[in-house]
Amino acid sequence: MELKEAIVFGVDVATGSIRAQKQPQYAVVALKNDRIIFEERNLSYFKLIRLIRKHYPAIIATDNIYELIPSRRGLFEFISRLPVGTKLIQVTGSPKSGMLPLHVLANSHGIALGAYASPQEEALTSARLALKGVGYEIVTFEDEARVIVSRARSLGPGGSSQDRYRRRLHNLVQYKVREIQRSLEQNKLDYELEVKEADSGYARGEFIICANPIDVRKVVRKIRGPDIQVKIKPVKSGGLSFVPLTETKEKIKTFQKNLIIGIDPGITTAIAALDFKGKLVKLHSSKEFPRNEIIRFISELGNPIIFATDVLPPPKSVEKLASSFEAELFNPAQSLSISEKNELIENYLEDSEDEAEPVDAHQRDALAAAIKAYNHYKNKFKQVDQQLKTVGKPEIEEKVKELVIAGHSISSAIELATSKEVEVKAEKIEIKPKEEKIEPELIIDLKKKLKFQREEIEQLKTLNEKLKAELKYYNEKIAKIEQKIDFIKSAEFRELKATQEIAHRDKLIRHLKNEFDQVHKKYQMLVKEFEQLKQIRVLEISGKRIPIKVVQTFAKEGVQEAINKFGLKKGDVILLANASGGGASTAEFLIKLGVKAVIYGGDMSHLAIEKFQGASLPLIPVETIKFEKVGDIVTIDPIELENSLKKFKKKLSTEELVELLEEYKVEREKDSTL
Repeated sequence: MELKEAIVFGVDVATGSIRAQKQPQYAVVALKNDRIIFEERNLSYFKLIRLIRKHYPAIIATDNIYELIPSRRGLFEFISRLPVGTKLIQVTGSPKSGMLPLHVLANSHGIALGAYASPQEEALTSARLALKGVGYEIVTFEDEARVIVSRARSLGPGGSSQDRYRRRLHNLVQYKVREIQRSLEQNKLDYELEVKEADSGYARGEFIICANPIDVRKVVRKIRGPDIQVKIKPVKSGGLSFVPLTETKEKIKTFQKNLIIGIDPGITTAIAALDFKGKLVKLHSSKEFPRNEIIRFISELGNPIIFATDVLPPPKSVEKLASSFEAELFNPAQSLSISEKNELIENYLEDSEDEAEPVDAHQRDALAAAIKAYNHYKNKFKQVDQQLKTVGKPEIEEKVKELVIAGHSISSAIELATSKEVEVKAEKIEIKPKEEKIEPELIIDLKKKLKFQREEIEQLKTLNEKLKAELKYYNEKIAKIEQKIDFIKSAEFRELKATQEIAHRDKLIRHLKNEFDQVHKKYQMLVKEFEQLKQIRVLEISGKRIPIKVVQTFAKEGVQEAINKFGLKKGDVILLANASGGGASTAEFLIKLGVKAVIYGGDMSHLAIEKFQGASLPLIPVETIKFEKVGDIVTIDPIELENSLKKFKKKLSTEELVELLEEYKVEREKDSTL
């Protein structure tokens, strides 16, 4: 793959040392269409960044990234400063595939370079090699993004209103999560979602989206509101990945154990690896597990032949992993239930010597998927073992089983595995310089110049259209703002504002008038009660008439109302306007107040009468006494009251004497019978 159409920067350290205190200076050569656009010498780090951002190169090529940027942390920072789409390339190789000196690699691709070349020459050579598609891209961020939807503020203690507010926030979070789900599905972006439920909604929702963060931002909008927030973060890998630029990758196969990989993707990803004997090789789970780290983790375990999931349809992220390893994808006929998963794992642990048990639900799901896939092929594997034992070729067991999984019959798989066509050999890949057609130098230069000018014209046209669109947008925005300003300044706006203020004032006046009316009514009632109390006091002092305080209903509420109105006290005479309905407890309440006498109207219950008589409290029927009413105050002649009290006492004494005689007769009758 060649990149001749792109702008490529070749960069090398010009002066200074990455280990010395003096900051290094950089040499830069910029190429386009294999022609030098410009060169720079002795650039500082920050000037290099500014130059990159100004020209927006597709590739920055160097022979050694750690010579360019000394530390891993610094390298992460450098890549994060690059424009979107700019790749950092190390042309000399990778730690895994091995590295070649720059001059050796250049000569193998037909580019002349001495062993002791200048920084400018090495920068130019790195750029030309990158244009030919030579080198490895340094990747620190996966094409994955995390989208987190949560509350924008923490919730403290509170009452019912705070509970309502909390429920409202959780409903808003749930609504936003579902809105993002719909948007991702409409744009056909693969994602995994994990939510934390709370009340009738979600406290938090977290997406892992298998797409470049730049593409995700086109679909999902970042929000920082008063109630909820939406954050978009790239998934940062745990280390550096070296991805080859060339489409045809060198494959030097060495023997690796074939594996069945059960995987449960999501915010927390779990991996379970079984070999073709059903033995557990690895069971692992990790939160925020980037795809390149998953690939590296699985590659270090062995050669994955089957990827298995516990759900149907399988997640797209698992399909992509299986595709990247050119492995088979296994999924059950229907999604496994929790009871099925537990049963699979329980039976597996009973039959095997493995003691590793899942520590969480993610590991359980991954292990159950791997066991389900292994059980599907288990009988075939046994048949393979028996036939290989018969033909005496157990060493090709792994390859035969791999071919059987791919769809071959056992006999054809054995035949293919023993043939020379499928023997695995490490072949040395010889790199030959590409033959290029030689044209007259003038024609080549003119063609390149013409092509360069055409590209510049197209770029300027595109930029012009973009600027026109922006100008139109801002002109419309300015016109709207000016229209709004004119409206605010107009008499109509002032009149509207005055009308609103008058309406607000009128509303306030009505509210204050209602409050005043209520207060005035209360004041009049209090004045009336005060005048009554004054009259009662005058009558008490004069001794000519005795005020009687009226209790409207014979109930504790009625007595309490009279206490509040007249201030009942010890020695008062009260009038029960209606004595019916009262019982012993209400009578006890009046006795404890210490009233002098009770005048009552209506029928009083025998329980109340007994309670009053037991306390020797005079009871005077209202029809046996004369009283006068002055306003709301009832009064009685003191002499008449005294006569009524004497009659009550005399009646009480007579009743007591009769009661004693009756008791004496009963006792005499008992003695005569004995």
